[in-house]
Amino acid sequence: MVRTIFKQTPDYSYRLFLKKSRLNEQELAALAIDWEKNSGHQSAHFLISLIMPVFKPKRKWLLEMVSSIQDQVYPHWELIIVDDGSHDNDVKILLKQFAKEDRRIRIIFSEQNQGISGASNIGLHAASGSYIGFVDQDDIVAPEALDHVARVIKRYPDVDIIYSDEDRITNNGIRFNPFFKPAYSPCFLLQNMYFCHLTIYSKNILDKIGDLRSDFDGSQDFDLALRASEKADKILHIPRILYHWRYHHDSFSMQVHTRQTALEAGKQATKAALLRRGIKATVKRQQVGYHIQRIVETQPMVSIIIPTKDKPDLLSQLLDSMNVYQTYPNHELIIVNNGSRNPETMVLLEQLKSERNNVRIIQAPGDFNFSRLINSGAAAAEGELLLLLNNGIEIIHDQWLEPMIAHALEPDVGAVGCLLLFPNKTIQHAGVAIGIRGNAEHCFRGFPSTPTSNKLHTYALFFDREVSAVTATCLLMKKSIYFEVGGLDDVSFKVAFNDVDLCLKLRKHNYRIIHTVTTRLIHHESLSKGNELYTQELYNLKKAWSTDSYADPYFNPNLSRGDYHMNLSDTPWRMPKNGDLPASEHYLGQS
Repeated sequence: MVRTIFKQTPDYSYRLFLKKSRLNEQELAALAIDWEKNSGHQSAHFLISLIMPVFKPKRKWLLEMVSSIQDQVYPHWELIIVDDGSHDNDVKILLKQFAKEDRRIRIIFSEQNQGISGASNIGLHAASGSYIGFVDQDDIVAPEALDHVARVIKRYPDVDIIYSDEDRITNNGIRFNPFFKPAYSPCFLLQNMYFCHLTIYSKNILDKIGDLRSDFDGSQDFDLALRASEKADKILHIPRILYHWRYHHDSFSMQVHTRQTALEAGKQATKAALLRRGIKATVKRQQVGYHIQRIVETQPMVSIIIPTKDKPDLLSQLLDSMNVYQTYPNHELIIVNNGSRNPETMVLLEQLKSERNNVRIIQAPGDFNFSRLINSGAAAAEGELLLLLNNGIEIIHDQWLEPMIAHALEPDVGAVGCLLLFPNKTIQHAGVAIGIRGNAEHCFRGFPSTPTSNKLHTYALFFDREVSAVTATCLLMKKSIYFEVGGLDDVSFKVAFNDVDLCLKLRKHNYRIIHTVTTRLIHHESLSKGNELYTQELYNLKKAWSTDSYADPYFNPNLSRGDYHMNLSDTPWRMPKNGDLPASEHYLGQS
């Protein structure tokens, strides 16, 4: 048995995180003893089959990978190694030795090279387990990996797919670049294979979708995940790093296919998924994953609701930018005037009514109550869709409304938000995370608008994705759904947190909240209503939604809840010692 000797990562914060999260030998031994005690009860364990295609493997890395599986504290596994025509006598001897020394390891030799899908399918057809995973010949599995998987299965026996967090490991054993993933996000997965490793499928779901497909070799796992997620009823996420992906230039997939071929296969997998789902769109490769531009075939009316009070310069800037970049024709403007007194504002409003036939001015005097103003506009709206838009917005590109419309028209989408930038082009809003500082905070606030960090979880900035909430500064949704959930609460949330409350009501009604990065707008934040701390409304939010303890499924619990900078938490997530898993949304990322 050959164990990998991990070396210290040069990243101090990750080094500290690993020190706090690592299970020591005593803890691992205790987990193994627990499974030993239950080994006589068939219902207490499940056979997990791991399938590993190999092709001319590097001996040292193969030994490390096999040893990491043999080190699993969960004992009920089988490893099926499929040699994909290596025709290397030393490899053959080594593989036979594995099987001779451990009866849980089975070796299948293929005389011809069939590619990664063909080799994987050979292993899949030979698998005896009720749960099946695919691993690579040169990576490493954490010793507690299958223990965590088995405990999730024990708690949720109807689970179809389980995936975990992961990191990278260099040739000489340095761990780096952890990827802390969200709970199941179908919009995110459609653009990027973020499940990756470790992913375990129930045999039932694999039987439904069939084999891996050689047409997608290089991204065959992506195609498999997309097809499986479409049939799955329950997809669960383990927020712990259970897999170490070897970072080198000679990995199995890169030997068989060039990187360009693999990227093209991933693009085709995305296009095939869109076709199956009846979504018309174009797909383009980007720096990471794929950009999907949905095609809006119908043009439902959009009622754009803009509350305003004086500050005619802001409203003029918004309307001027809209004149330049508005490409969507079927819209109306509903300007809710909250008792403006500035003569320039009044002149501007009269001018709008005289120059445009799609503008209506609603008078709403009284104290500033954002929720009441929006509700007034929504009640008067004639459109199928409502766009809540702050008067401090500046539009900076055309085709800005269409991507939001395309998402909003999907039947299970409740609301759509967009990427808002400060005037210096750093991020002001990229979705809202619940529970940050016991509150609700904008994700990635202050980050560059183009991801440059080596933190893999910031790659979410490349993609449209599910979030728990979006800001009402720019929020699009169906009018019918708006009134279904009662609109904005103009009693408990007159100014602040009304959008968060709205989105959480939508989620309670099983609607998805989408943040799209395709629409990018400038937000001149706080120019129109100040920057006060609304203590009472924060209290109301905590009381209504328990934000002090809210487990946001799209904000990985290994990230600090003390700020919005996506730093690592001082208390890494650990599986509960008593073996009982909480019914946490971090697992129940339902499809």
